[in-house]
Amino acid sequence: MTSGQLKVEDKTNEVTAMPELLDMLEVEGMPILDASDSETEKR
Repeated sequence: MTSGQLKVEDKTNEVTAMPELLDMLEVEGMPILDASDSETEKR
């Protein structure tokens, strides 16, 4: 299990920050469960 955190800028939200956060983590080829919107994606 891997978790990460990224501060989002004013007037934005986690949807715009999620791709940047995932790029920072080494998760290529792993299933991703994003609790903020509960969608599964393979990166």
